[in-house]
Amino acid sequence: VFQLAKLLYNKSCNKVVKVNKHIQKVKRKVVIVGGGPSGLTALKEMLEAGHDAVLLEKGSGIGGVFSEEGDASYNNFFLTTSNFLIAFSDFPPKHDQMKYLSKEEYLEYLENYVQHFELWPHIRLNSEVKESKEMTSELTGEQCWKISYLNGANGNVELEYADALVVATGINQVPKFPKLEGFKGNIMHSADYKSNEGFEGKRVLVIGIGESAGDIAADVSDVAAETVVWSRRPFMLAPRFPFKSLMTPSFDEREELNKNSLDQVSDYLEIMSTSRISSFLPTYLYAMIRRPLIAFSNSGIIGGHMFELSNWLDSTWMADQSQVISKTSRLATASAKGNLKVVVSEKANFRGRNVEFPKTIIYGVESHRENPISVQFSDVDVIICCTGFKMSEQPWSGLEHINMNSRTWYKHCFPPRHNGRLMFLGWSRPHQGGIPPCSELLSRYGGMLLSGERTLPDEIDLENFIKDEAKTERQYYFQTPNQTNLVDYSAFTESLAEKIGCQPSIPSPLTNPSLFFKYWFYPFWPTWYRKDGPNANPDAFNEVMIRKTPVSSSINFLDAGGFFFVEISLALAILPIYRVSSLMSSFSKYDSGGLSPGWMVLKPKRTVLHNAK
Repeated sequence: VFQLAKLLYNKSCNKVVKVNKHIQKVKRKVVIVGGGPSGLTALKEMLEAGHDAVLLEKGSGIGGVFSEEGDASYNNFFLTTSNFLIAFSDFPPKHDQMKYLSKEEYLEYLENYVQHFELWPHIRLNSEVKESKEMTSELTGEQCWKISYLNGANGNVELEYADALVVATGINQVPKFPKLEGFKGNIMHSADYKSNEGFEGKRVLVIGIGESAGDIAADVSDVAAETVVWSRRPFMLAPRFPFKSLMTPSFDEREELNKNSLDQVSDYLEIMSTSRISSFLPTYLYAMIRRPLIAFSNSGIIGGHMFELSNWLDSTWMADQSQVISKTSRLATASAKGNLKVVVSEKANFRGRNVEFPKTIIYGVESHRENPISVQFSDVDVIICCTGFKMSEQPWSGLEHINMNSRTWYKHCFPPRHNGRLMFLGWSRPHQGGIPPCSELLSRYGGMLLSGERTLPDEIDLENFIKDEAKTERQYYFQTPNQTNLVDYSAFTESLAEKIGCQPSIPSPLTNPSLFFKYWFYPFWPTWYRKDGPNANPDAFNEVMIRKTPVSSSINFLDAGGFFFVEISLALAILPIYRVSSLMSSFSKYDSGGLSPGWMVLKPKRTVLHNAK
């Protein structure tokens, strides 16, 4: 009875989740703007929920930044999450084993997704939205939207009226440049980078330390005369293939990606970052067992550079959890080969084509934290800014009154005072995992809100909830205060699954031991949310979790066995503490929002953020 009550009781907003199979669903008209992964899954989920939906895409094809005309993907671009983790929950990837998809392979996946679910009749390409206006329907008295768009096929401006508007244009829209006053050389953004052709013999400065910076710097350094990578502050690197790259001195991540091999689950970073047993641990232990793994790699050539270049020792209590990490080892590999140097300095001075880093604390792999030094980089030909994107003003939206900080929205998606009739998809970026699975769950929940199967809290409760959750996120991700879209994959997806009612039941260790093992130790792939609940898809679930990933061939216990043993031991040791903490919290009056006292050791990591249970 207690377990059932926990499932049905939504503690976060003090409302009971309505589970009524006989509810009269309401059919709504929904307009979705943007044909990238988030927009496509929104279209599919709205149609599956029984709504009348149409997608408007200004380009000539689907895929967003992954489309053939997309600006933000370069040659040799590979995703940082596996095909199983980036896939939508009810559409398994075609490969029988794990791999990191190239941008071309992921675009093919999206095109197959559209074809499989027969979405093309509902997609209008070359349709650029010019204006959207919120208004009140004269017939129903409810909120509705008037959307005007330019039909590229005939050149006419046409209208759509909708009950709900889904903005799925995402945040990667307008390249963001740092201030480079005084520099006289060429400046470009990573959005305009396609290959290292044209950089032969050049002296190149790469600004930024994310995955794109690592990939581009490594590519350019193969042909450039000299390459320097500048980061304003210490950073963290996490390799795509942790056990391979940390245990094999000669390992090269680019070669592994390009050889198109199909690897085992234990080869991938996500088994360390998204499994249930990992997120069951408190944040402190979750972080601490990863630090020795990185430190152990110091004995290898590539691993040594990974360790020296990373900021793992600066975040003792949280390690990789308090900021954005770069999920690549290519920067370390290029550094180990002597192809490039890394500079960490809070400031840079530009004069003509010369750059001075006056207070450098890391140069190459040498630390100067106690006594910062000045570093000069002269005769720079070109600066490549891998400094991310900013959201465009979207003058068409008519939403000037809305704060575009997604922490001011419910679940990074639903601005208050719109009753679920306005959604933003792509503004929830998982610290581990990918954006598309989050957008899929948000779309499933949004479809249920529109049909009347679920309801939002009342306005006062909703705004209080948003403020409390925003405060918690700010405190947790304290090292990257400007990354307001960051969410914790495990906690975020679980919190949405609770609201949808699709949390998977735990497989029996007696009747299905292999699936029980995967539930706890494999990455928590999106397909788990098709195991039970509304719109469950047993065929899709079994395709991934049974047919494609048999335990006998999908995991290497020699590589991951020790890691599993440590996690099991810590989980069993921490369980009594959780029991006592849970009992004590039932008497606690702490309700000021933000992180609760002792959260780092008294709560499972996956329950710290997003009010996940």
